[in-house]
Amino acid sequence: MADGNQKKLPEVRAAALVLLDAQGHVLLAERPAHKELLPGWWEFPGGRIEPGEMPADCAIRETYEEVGVVALQVEPITFIAEQRLLGTPQEYYALVHHYLCREWEGEAYSREGQKLAWVEPSRLGEYQVLPGIEKVGEVLVQVLSASGPGTWQVEGLSESEKGKGKG
Repeated sequence: MADGNQKKLPEVRAAALVLLDAQGHVLLAERPAHKELLPGWWEFPGGRIEPGEMPADCAIRETYEEVGVVALQVEPITFIAEQRLLGTPQEYYALVHHYLCREWEGEAYSREGQKLAWVEPSRLGEYQVLPGIEKVGEVLVQVLSASGPGTWQVEGLSESEKGKGKG
C-alpha cells in the first residue's frame, strides 16, 4: 500500500522504436545540445505519446519525424517503467513502450541535427544512454541469440535488397 505522505511524481508516457538492421545493429540517436533534458545522451528514436495516441503509433510517428524512416511493421519488445531525475530539479516517473522494427522504408538520416549511430545491442553500454536503454539491449541480445538476424528476413526481397536497411 502506498504511503499517503509520498509525493506523487509527474508521469511521462513515451514510446520508442528500435530499428534493427540485417546485420543485427540498432539505431541510436544522440539528443541534440538544444534539448532541455539530457543533451548529449543517446536514445532510440521516439518521444511523448500524444493524448488519444496509441503507443505504437507514437513510436512510428516520432521515428519518422526524427530520422525520416517509415516503419512497415513493429512488434512490442519491452516496457520500461522507472523514476528518473534528468539533470533538472524535477523528478518524474517514465513509462516507455519499446517496439522492435525489422522492416522500414527509407534510409535513416538526422532530421533534428542529432548524431546517429548503428550499434550492436551488446555494446549499448559504451554510449551514455538514457536510463532503461541497456535493459532493452539485453532483451535484444536474447532475441538475436535465439533466432539470429538471418532468420527473419522479409520474404520476396531480392538478394541485393536484403542488406539495404530493410532489416
